Amino acid sequence: MSRWIRRIAFGIGVGAFFALFAVGVAASGRWSWDALVPIGIRAIAGAGIIWVTGIIVVDILVKGISADLPPQSGDMAESGLIRRFVAAGNSPAMPGSAAPAQPAGVRKGGRPSV
Repeated sequence: MSRWIRRIAFGIGVGAFFALFAVGVAASGRWSWDALVPIGIRAIAGAGIIWVTGIIVVDILVKGISADLPPQSGDMAESGLIRRFVAAGNSPAMPGSAAPAQPAGVRKGGRPSV
C-alpha cells in the first residue's frame, strides 16, 4: 500500500512541476536561459513541497478509505493465517513433530499430577 501512496504522490509532484514550469514561462514572457534556470529551480522546489505534502494527504486518504471497508472483506490472508495458527495450537501434535502437545506429568485439565 505504501508503494501506491508514493507513486500517486510522485505523479502529483511531476504534474505540479510541469504546471509550475509552464506558469513560470508564461509569466516571464521570454525564452532565454537566464529566465529558464530560475523558473526550473522554482518549479523543482515547488514540486518537492507538493510531493511531500501529497505523501501525507494521500496516506491519510488511502488509510481512511481502507478503514471504512467492512471486516468481512478485509485481508483474507491474515485471517487465514490466524485460523491456521489457532487450529495448529489446538491439535494434539504439531505437524512434523512426534512430540505430544501435552508435556509429561501434566494431566488433561492442565494441573500437574502429583
